[in-house]
Amino acid sequence: MRLDSAALLTHYLSIGMVLTTIHAQDFQDEEGDRLEKRRTIPSVMPECGRLSMPVALITWSVVMGWLGDPSTLKRASLTAFGGLVGARFYYLRTVEADKTSYILYNVSISESDVHLHHD
Repeated sequence: MRLDSAALLTHYLSIGMVLTTIHAQDFQDEEGDRLEKRRTIPSVMPECGRLSMPVALITWSVVMGWLGDPSTLKRASLTAFGGLVGARFYYLRTVEADKTSYILYNVSISESDVHLHHD
């Protein structure tokens, strides 16, 4: 059985989103990971890890908006919200801020998924 290119793209997007979700969740326990000597991206490469969040969220928002083919306003809304949440991960670096950013991350990903499947 061969998957067509759209099915493959959806599969790879799902893998990428799961990995990004795991990465996003790691920020709120960065200190604990260091104490337990866990090697997570936020504890090993904190600056790169932080910078990857706005890049990933803007990328997911653009790709999901493009695949769902929503209106320009919806695409702009997805991208702006993804950028805002990504910026929170980069600029707001307390445990409490990371917990809130992770909740907003899940809202952002859910919003993208709703627009992809329900437009």
